[in-house]
Amino acid sequence: MCHFEVSKESIETVHLIKFDEYFKTEIAELKLFEDEGLVENTPEWISVTPKGKLLVRAVAMTFDRYLRADQRARRYSKIV
Repeated sequence: MCHFEVSKESIETVHLIKFDEYFKTEIAELKLFEDEGLVENTPEWISVTPKGKLLVRAVAMTFDRYLRADQRARRYSKIV
């Protein structure tokens, strides 16, 4: 978040994954930010544009696995 960009290759190297495959769902969600000009997604990098810097936390939350799990858990009312 501090650098406003991430190298897909560096993540692939450290975690032995294919970035675009592993984060397929998250990349689809980033499309909303791309459409607004807040994020650029290239084959090598995901970068937050100057326009999107104030919303960098929202962009990063797209990749938060614990937040995603929490959203699934709250899918239904606690009463039901």
